[in-house]
Amino acid sequence: MRASVVIPTLNGGAVFRDVVERVRGQKITGGEFEILCIDSGSTDGTAEAAAAAGARVVRIAKSEFNHGLTRNRGVAESRGEFVAMLVQDAMPVDDRWLETLLSPFEDPRVAGAYSRQVPRPDCSPFIKARLGAWAATQPARVVQEIRGAAEYEALPPLERLRRIAFDDVASAMRRSVWAEHPYAARNFGEWA
Repeated sequence: MRASVVIPTLNGGAVFRDVVERVRGQKITGGEFEILCIDSGSTDGTAEAAAAAGARVVRIAKSEFNHGLTRNRGVAESRGEFVAMLVQDAMPVDDRWLETLLSPFEDPRVAGAYSRQVPRPDCSPFIKARLGAWAATQPARVVQEIRGAAEYEALPPLERLRRIAFDDVASAMRRSVWAEHPYAARNFGEWA
């Protein structure tokens, strides 16, 4: 299998249904892809919608969800040489999103890639302004590379952040890189 698309879900609603259908309609050359959802207790039919769209669904308890560890579970359960991570409300722009996301991997030095994020038309002006300066919203393609610890340590703090920025709202990585550098446990934006 060439690629897996892993989507953590919880009560994704109508937006998720549109997202999973758009993912299902992706066209990639050179192999097949699978969709895998890690659902942490949806009660609105999200898991059933994922399965109806052809996704394999792994259910976990809501209490087990952790941004990093749940992503690790998704990658471990998936079968693709490349693993794309997508959040449940990130809409692929077209049916070539996955192909475009995987294209940088033709260079064997590439460990990961992420998609440009475009705010929805109804996005809050505050969120839109915040996203405007983030690496994943810039229109030009950016190649980030660090040749070693000494080079990184010599950079000013904001340049360090820019050079290591990686956004997994819509990203992909080589499975082999994940095996060496799995996600760390990460609590972010969750509440009881």
